[in-house]
Amino acid sequence: MVKMYNEEVRRSRRTRQQRKMFSGLETGEILEDISGSELESNEGEVLIEDEYTESEEVERHSNGRVNKRIKERTKNSRKMRDEIEGVKLKRVLRLEERQEEGNSLFEALIDYEASLEALVLDWIDTYERDAQQGLVELINCILKCCGCGQMINIDHLADQDSVTDTLYEIQEASRVNLMRDYPIISKSNMYKGFKKRLIDFVHRWIDQVSLREHLYNSPELMEQIQAWVIAMSSSTFRSFRHTSTLISLAMVTSLSGVLNRVTKEEQIANKQYETEKKRRSNEERMKIVKTRISTFGKQIEFLKTTINDFFDSVFVHRYRDIDPKIRCDCVHELGLWMIKLPSIFFDGIYLRYLGWVLSDISPLTRLEVVKTLSKLYSNNEFIAGLRHFTERFKPRLIEMALHEVDSNIRCSSITLLNGVRLCGFLEDDEIDLICTLLFDTDSRIRKRVSPFFLAKVEELFENKIQELGDPTLKCKIGTENGDSELNKPLWIKYKVIAELLIQLDETADDVNSSNKENIFVKDFNNTDYLDIASDLKPQNRIHMVSMAICSDIEELKNWESLAEYLLHDHVAVSSKLDSSKEPKHRFYQICAPTEKEENVLLQVLYVCVYLDIFSPDYDIKSKKKLFSQIKDEHEESVSRILLGLVPSLLKKFNFSADASVSILRLEQLIKLSVYQNFRQNKTYENLLDLIGKQFMKHPNNLVMKEAISSLLKAQQFDEFSSITQEKIVEIQEEAVNQLKNIKSNRDLKTAHLSTKMIENLTIAIKRLDYISSISDCIKVFETDSFKVSLTLLELVERIISFDDSELEMIISSLRTLKWLYLWKVKHLIDHKDNISSKELNAIIADRDKLFDKFYPIIENKKYYRIGYYAVSFLIDLYVIFFNLKTINTKQIFDETIFIIPEKMQNIIILLLNHYIKQYTKVNDSRGVKFLIDEETDHELEDNSDEKTPLVLEKFMCEITGKVVLAILNGAMSNKYIPYLIGNRDKLGLSYNHIVSELDILETNEKNTEKN
Repeated sequence: MVKMYNEEVRRSRRTRQQRKMFSGLETGEILEDISGSELESNEGEVLIEDEYTESEEVERHSNGRVNKRIKERTKNSRKMRDEIEGVKLKRVLRLEERQEEGNSLFEALIDYEASLEALVLDWIDTYERDAQQGLVELINCILKCCGCGQMINIDHLADQDSVTDTLYEIQEASRVNLMRDYPIISKSNMYKGFKKRLIDFVHRWIDQVSLREHLYNSPELMEQIQAWVIAMSSSTFRSFRHTSTLISLAMVTSLSGVLNRVTKEEQIANKQYETEKKRRSNEERMKIVKTRISTFGKQIEFLKTTINDFFDSVFVHRYRDIDPKIRCDCVHELGLWMIKLPSIFFDGIYLRYLGWVLSDISPLTRLEVVKTLSKLYSNNEFIAGLRHFTERFKPRLIEMALHEVDSNIRCSSITLLNGVRLCGFLEDDEIDLICTLLFDTDSRIRKRVSPFFLAKVEELFENKIQELGDPTLKCKIGTENGDSELNKPLWIKYKVIAELLIQLDETADDVNSSNKENIFVKDFNNTDYLDIASDLKPQNRIHMVSMAICSDIEELKNWESLAEYLLHDHVAVSSKLDSSKEPKHRFYQICAPTEKEENVLLQVLYVCVYLDIFSPDYDIKSKKKLFSQIKDEHEESVSRILLGLVPSLLKKFNFSADASVSILRLEQLIKLSVYQNFRQNKTYENLLDLIGKQFMKHPNNLVMKEAISSLLKAQQFDEFSSITQEKIVEIQEEAVNQLKNIKSNRDLKTAHLSTKMIENLTIAIKRLDYISSISDCIKVFETDSFKVSLTLLELVERIISFDDSELEMIISSLRTLKWLYLWKVKHLIDHKDNISSKELNAIIADRDKLFDKFYPIIENKKYYRIGYYAVSFLIDLYVIFFNLKTINTKQIFDETIFIIPEKMQNIIILLLNHYIKQYTKVNDSRGVKFLIDEETDHELEDNSDEKTPLVLEKFMCEITGKVVLAILNGAMSNKYIPYLIGNRDKLGLSYNHIVSELDILETNEKNTEKN
């Protein structure tokens, strides 16, 4: 009895001691940074706690006499403590003496030229000669893999119960020299790929010891390994904990494979036994087979027990470790176990761990569990077993797809949900919810959502076909009036695509109300100006969605059929059919598009043609020269189709501004040389006429911008440059006449303007702005009978008293004036040999008069957008006039005309200071330098909806860019450089890039001062 209780007390004490020493079992808390004095005091507390626990344990389990003896031993334990500490110190010293010894197994592991298979076989040979020596070498190798320099000897293997104490001593001895960058995470070249190599070694080791049956015939082998690895997995030292956990997980993975193999062998043996039993011919053979079955059964039981021990002792605690790398390894290996050994691990008891980790705080771990689940859902064998798991954790998966911060996890979550959808576990409303992510700003997410959209299209398409009644009807629909045979069933699918895109477009904002920062804005603001010189086109939602889905829908690759569908007059054909019950009538009713659907499909058509040209479906692996030739031929063949298609579309949809935008973009994809190659001069002229009509017809910025872009592209084709220029002059004259008719005899500076007149003036001047940006307009704009510049100046002078509704009109006037002066200066430079000083002085005098009118505009902070355009205009003109220096070789005029007056420079800098201040208020920037006190400044008053960080940063950076340009050209003083550079790294990356252009001037000034 006494011996039994003594053993129980000893084990209790060791367990409590282990719990105290390796307190990271649940939390993974790291104690590596604790000082030595703190450890000494804590050690004393541990001993006192252990003594109290021992006495309490004895009182609970003993009778009186035994209790008395144990109490006496407890009292004597204090006297024995010094002796115990002395023994521990000697053992630590022995460990330190062995620190410098190498480990051949570890050295071979880090030698990437060494064969792992040969390494494992060599170790097995060592083990078969001397089992104890083989175990010591293997455990020391594990310690070296932890980054530990201490090693054990054969004496430490004698008592498994002392593993915890020995490991504690090893940790204490190696506390100072322990590698923080331990091998499996080290980025050193020495350990590059070491983690993968270590896992591979463990797998080969398990395979070989099981094949040679050391795993089953020598149970002490796995017992010793388990004792050390499991103890290390609860260590407070991360290197020990992580490495031992990795080895444990790798062992379970390999043991799962072994268990599979043994199970199959047992099944084969059972079949053999049943066969021999039926024959009853050879009793001896039946005994042999039965013996094999029994052996396999024992092996299976051993393997299951070992796997469960590792899972309960390591995985259950480490899957929630404080280190995300350890948690990630646990999740990854659990997924492998489920695939390798589904009979045990593919169960709700184990699946729940994956569900819990979906809410892990580490993105790395969440991403790993999503990838693991994706593998399970892609395997048809697991679908039935995943139903309950899906019901429980599906809301979390959808939440991750919609709102996860990490974009990689969002993409993987959407891929996972697609697997869930294919299993039939998603409801229609959940699929609709995920489809709204087609409008996400991340192109990768839009691409991942494409399969959901395709599934919805197919579902609605089948419903439409069922509405026709006879499923074979789609094959029976003939041609009308001798038309060529059309692939009309595709029309229904085009109709479905348009309906679904519109439906998603209308619901996306409401569904993603909590995630609006990741969703494209619904409409482009047509009041915003579009830069003609910019290659970037403002894209709306439908365009971005089309870029994601077009390459995945075979019917959209056949864009000629889509164009045919759009050109077809569905109303006229349907009206010719008398009976509403007639199949053709029902067909045309179902597939007839609405105006909104036509606009959507025109955007889709543009994307389809664009992708066909720039992402063609032919072998891109061919030689570059051949590829370039094929690409040119393909682009030319597409252009030939567009030659007749674009004019037809413009004629049919000329009433719709939205449709015209898409068609004009489509026209810009035509290779203009095709017109010349096929002698289509008249067709080209007709096309220019249609473009001009669209420009003059629609008061829409997007239409005007795309029309001007088409004309600008046409200008670059030299063969038709004269035809293009004639058309541009016609448009200029028509636009000027429109402004002239509106102005009549009014003095626009003082006249009262009605809302209708302001609207007409704004549209007319916008057209002048756009058309003057691509071609010299002086001859048309500045005639003796009517000067556009004078009319624009009258409008600019209304700044003193104008109404908010006139804002766009004033801005348009400023922009148009800028283009006028640009062309005037270019004219002077081009004809510098024939220009008199009188002409030069006249244009400079006009410029100075214009600038005098800019002072009140820029100083008026009530309308900061007008101030922005005025400052931009002023600096641009000074930079433009700087080019006149090339014709001032004879000093025709004073050089001071190239420098902005001091007063105006101060106004510009104060305006920039104001923009910077407004930006810092909404962006919470700190440490920014200002030129004036905040109390003396005023808020920007107009259009508070635009005072967002992005808009204010745009104004701030563009004004800064203009000021930097003026300083570099000498139009502004260098004294402002310290102020501009002083705010570097405080106002964003864009600001930093702009002011970095001043570094050269600042360096030159410093060098000048030194000299």
